[in-house]
Amino acid sequence: MRVRILAFATAADALGPERDLDLPAGTTISDLRHRLLADFPALSPLWPRLAIAIDGRLARGEEEIPEGAEVALLPPVSGGAPDTAATAAGARAALTDQPIDVAAISAGVAGPGRGAIVLFLGTVRDSHAGRAVSGLTYSAYARMAEQKLAEIVADLEAVGTNLRAEIVHRLG
Repeated sequence: MRVRILAFATAADALGPERDLDLPAGTTISDLRHRLLADFPALSPLWPRLAIAIDGRLARGEEEIPEGAEVALLPPVSGGAPDTAATAAGARAALTDQPIDVAAISAGVAGPGRGAIVLFLGTVRDSHAGRAVSGLTYSAYARMAEQKLAEIVADLEAVGTNLRAEIVHRLG
């Protein structure tokens, strides 16, 4: 059977961002682990910290991988969540490779019954652990990340009446 492997961040450094792989029918996540570690030894120190997703949902070690599946290798900073996103919240949760329009986001959550707007804007630090940082590159398993962002929006809005949330994360 053929599956598509997507790798992010340090996992992508070890085996490339995506590749098709032929596996025997009935292959489990555990079997895939053995195959990938044999073919890509650089994954070995990363594997214990990876989350594995099959078709946009987190998977466990003995779970079988279906024919044609999309299997994502997600280092800890890459996130991951089950598909529980609310449709309405999904419209206010997005990934983009363009500059984020803070004014548009503020306008989208403002309203006469809302007394404040809280923004969190991340920036790149100039150093980390004593080393200079000149920039960051963010990648995401979009299918899963957008679901998680929408879930977070829905959870925030469920806390009280008249709350409105929007999350936009820039990639690249």
